[in-house]
Order: sequence, then structure tokens, then C-alpha cells
Amino acid sequence: MRLRFWACEALSGDVVAELPALSDVSFSSRFDGGRFSGRVPVEALTRDRLGVDWTEVSRRVGLVQPGLRTIAVTDDSNRLLGEWLPLSRGRSTSGGAVTIEGVGWEKYPSFRSLHASYDYTNTGQMGIAKTLLTDAFLGWNAGMQLTIPAVASTVNRDFKRETRTCYRSEEHT
Repeated sequence: MRLRFWACEALSGDVVAELPALSDVSFSSRFDGGRFSGRVPVEALTRDRLGVDWTEVSRRVGLVQPGLRTIAVTDDSNRLLGEWLPLSRGRSTSGGAVTIEGVGWEKYPSFRSLHASYDYTNTGQMGIAKTLLTDAFLGWNAGMQLTIPAVASTVNRDFKRETRTCYRSEEHT
């Protein structure tokens, strides 16, 4: 199976460009957020130290800018296998590549800090989840296109989080 890698705008999902074949790629997709790692090849652009095409190196590395881009992977049938948000990108081009690591969109809320307090008692869990996801994605990214459907909840929960704590703060203790 031939994999293709795409750089996309994080806020809109629009494809910016096809990435050159990444090397040492590893990815997983899970409901709670998978992982992605790989290396962006720049060796051909940096091999000749006197003739380095820094504009193209910068463009290629910019395609995987953490917080600005996502990486989508498709197969030979053009089926989407997943989309990951880069969280870190190496600063060195030594070894002919720049390393990148990221997580699936599902994991994104666990990295966000609350900018409001929440206090729910005996409230439908799906309503709580919708409020928190909307806040996580749109609270700081007003231009992002996001639709979270309303889902009836049969399970009620108590939920309390203070401003400036993590959405999944119980996982980070």
C-alpha cells in the first residue's frame, strides 16, 4: 500500500500541499487520540553547503508547523487513514531530515487549559462533553470550523474544573 501525506490548515482542514515522502513514519489512530511520528526529508536540499536552497527548506519544514498545520494520511484508494496535529518539530536538519511528532485531534483537548470554570451536578454527560469540546476547540480558535452534534444522554454526572486546569486534569497528576 502506497501512503500519501498531506499538509492541511489546522483551522479549516484545507489541503495546503502534498508532503514529500516522509521517512521513518509511525502512526496509530485510536478513539482517545493516536500518535504520529516521522521525518521530513531535506537532504537533497542541503547536501551542497554552498548551494542550499533555504527558501525550499523553509517552505517544506513550514508545512508541518506545530499549531498551524495538520498531517493527513491517505492510501492508494485515497481513503483517509487519519489526521494528526504536530506538537513538536525538530530544529536540526542533521541527518538529512527534520523530525516531527504529533497526536490525533481526539487528544487535543487534553493539552488545552480551561479559560472558564465548570461546575455541573447530575447533568447529562454528553452535554458536558459538548460544552468542553466546543470550548477546547473554539475558545481560542474562533476561525476553526467545527460541528459537534447534540446527542441525548442517558447518563448523568457531576463535573467540576477550575479555570487554568487541564480538561483531563485527572490524567496529569
